Amino acid sequence: MNWPTKLCLLLATLTLSACQTTVLEHMPQGASTECPLPARGAWIAVEDDGQDATDFGLLVHADCTLESRGKDGPHPAKPPLPQAKFFVGAGKTLVFIATADAYELAEIKPDDTNPDKGGFMVFAWQRHGDLLELQVPDHRHVAHLIVDGAIRGRTLWNRQDEVVTAYNFLSGDEAAIAQLLARTDLFGEVKAMRLRHVGDDEKALNRALRAATSKSMSSKKHPS
Repeated sequence: MNWPTKLCLLLATLTLSACQTTVLEHMPQGASTECPLPARGAWIAVEDDGQDATDFGLLVHADCTLESRGKDGPHPAKPPLPQAKFFVGAGKTLVFIATADAYELAEIKPDDTNPDKGGFMVFAWQRHGDLLELQVPDHRHVAHLIVDGAIRGRTLWNRQDEVVTAYNFLSGDEAAIAQLLARTDLFGEVKAMRLRHVGDDEKALNRALRAATSKSMSSKKHPS
């Protein structure tokens, strides 16, 4: 799994074909730290072909503190662990994580010139059986809303070497962000990223990652 996909899966907002990010200046007023039962447990990322990823998993503890597992071990490597918060807006259940924490969980060190190291990333989430779906904002739609004056913020877009980079920053205090999210659907029909529930703890996640690695190595040795 490449690092843009990992950031999307996390609680981060990059697409497979481009680096696109939407960041909130503040957490919305009324965001809850109460951790929903359906979100808790051990989760392994699911690739586009439906196979479990070999290099990324996520642990959601009972207090919704988060840690990831990858090829180089746990992230963060030591406490404190980042904590997700929740809010319902425009008919969708939303989850928030500080941008710096999202990069840490995705095992990414952002470039010094990257403008999106502050604020909070937001995802819409829902669970269907053993699958957790995370949806990132529709960055182009958000940019149009900013340019049209429908919402407060700024947007920066750049195209270089056939790669589009985009950065949307939605400004306002906690109350203003809450009002924005309550009345505005930022997500549209963006394709959701998926994680599969594999158990309740670190041991379950490690078993799933080992099994995915073994299956991947076997398929490379014996291609169909």
